[in-house]
Amino acid sequence: IDTRYYLAVLQKFLQSNITTSINPTRRCASVDEVLNTTLVSLPRIQRLKSYHIPCQRDFNLQCFVDEFYMCLCTEEHHSNCFLLDHQSSFVCGDNVYCENGGTCLQDRPMCFYSILCLCSDCFFGDRCQFYAKGIGLTLDDLLRYEVRPNSTLNDQSLVVKLSATFVMIIFLIGLINGFLSYLVFRNRDSRKVGSGIYLRLSSIISILIVTMLIIKFWFVIYTYMNPLINRNILRVGCLVFEPLLRLFLNTSNWLNTCVAIERAISVLQGINFNKKRSKCIARWVCCLLPFIILGSMSYELIYRDLFDDHEERRVWCVLQYSQSIEKYTTII
Repeated sequence: IDTRYYLAVLQKFLQSNITTSINPTRRCASVDEVLNTTLVSLPRIQRLKSYHIPCQRDFNLQCFVDEFYMCLCTEEHHSNCFLLDHQSSFVCGDNVYCENGGTCLQDRPMCFYSILCLCSDCFFGDRCQFYAKGIGLTLDDLLRYEVRPNSTLNDQSLVVKLSATFVMIIFLIGLINGFLSYLVFRNRDSRKVGSGIYLRLSSIISILIVTMLIIKFWFVIYTYMNPLINRNILRVGCLVFEPLLRLFLNTSNWLNTCVAIERAISVLQGINFNKKRSKCIARWVCCLLPFIILGSMSYELIYRDLFDDHEERRVWCVLQYSQSIEKYTTII
């Protein structure tokens, strides 16, 4: 049997709301795994007589399947088997609900009661309406399904723990590097030309980047671990932290670009390079650059908002933008 089956939940009483999780321990093993080869090779009718053995031998076994039946292990460790149609399909006949190529599934062919979407890579949301990589990866995208809600940091996955370690190391290295760079370019002799002014401001920005990075990282971790946190706090993190981090990153990149441009001009002009004019231009650029970048990022404040994922019971910070905005950000 190539298809894998998982036991999601057993209802002893009818409930309108059910919370469960799927993990490897809930997989229904194949009959080949729970019976020896001698019993498996028997004709189907004779083999069924031995289906009580797996439940009595392994008290942790919840279910197993063969090519015709699915069997559930009861609390008394007996097998309760019923016919299972392996060829049945839950795919919607007409996929008008799911977006961006998501696979639509429904609980019954006609008059379905529930419907859900299986999203392809990079898409998420109850209808696969959100694209995680549309305008660059964020910490929210990287950690979205790695952080376990309602769990402490010690109970988180290895990926989260390693990420926390790397972020702390990056913060310490970045802080030391930025501070030493600032001390170097604090000297007036290092700011005789415009590139010194750019690099001094860049050292300050680099400290702000690593500071905002660690604030953003722990904010994401904390809010994902505590789904019931106040919505206003989530909105502040969504509308302030991520845009600020992008502002600092973009400013640092443009300052480094300005350094490269000025050095190229100084090489071309040689002894005719005007240091005084270079410093004047650098001061104007340093004053205007943050406002220019903020203007180019204005779409973030307009299209960024919170999204309630009822399937995952979480709140995501997402960007809902049109294709024209995507093209604009690609050009910028």
